[in-house]
Amino acid sequence: MWESIISGLVVAAFSGVVGFLVKTRFFTNPQYLPRVSSREIPKRAYYFMSGEWHEYHFTFDPKIGSAEYLAHSVLQFAAQKNLVITGSVEVKADHRRPLRYRIRGQLSGGNLYYTGVCVDDPSDAYCAMYRNLLDDQIAGVMVSWDYDRKPYASPVLLVKKELQQIEAEKLLRQFEVTLFGKRRGTP
Repeated sequence: MWESIISGLVVAAFSGVVGFLVKTRFFTNPQYLPRVSSREIPKRAYYFMSGEWHEYHFTFDPKIGSAEYLAHSVLQFAAQKNLVITGSVEVKADHRRPLRYRIRGQLSGGNLYYTGVCVDDPSDAYCAMYRNLLDDQIAGVMVSWDYDRKPYASPVLLVKKELQQIEAEKLLRQFEVTLFGKRRGTP
């Protein structure tokens, strides 16, 4: 009787180890972002990301009218040792109460990706991605919902120092976001 119990445990342990080794070698899960060890790109390479930033993008708000509206947000970033970005966002709006978001993202391959979830209304969220983080004015793309709950994509600008509205609009109009299936220059 003991022999059958012990042999069952040995077979279970052996098959578990072999199964684990086969699974990790041949059946890997797909990853959306590549893993980067902290030895390859140390946190100090992104020391400048921590702190206060200003974010500008266009949106639509029915309280103002049908024209686009320049939204200004103040972000507080903290870069973690594993290249994870955490922080908070407060959307500055003169015509309505400010919205607050918690953000979490990742620095990967010189790019910043993050998602913001509204503290005041958890059903409201947005995601943003930025390239070329070494510029003083970091251009990116934001995907979200406007104040009418309609989806949109907008160019977004991330800067260290607050800009005047006219300057932010001018910089944002220098680049565009093209939706898939649309060709440049067509309505």
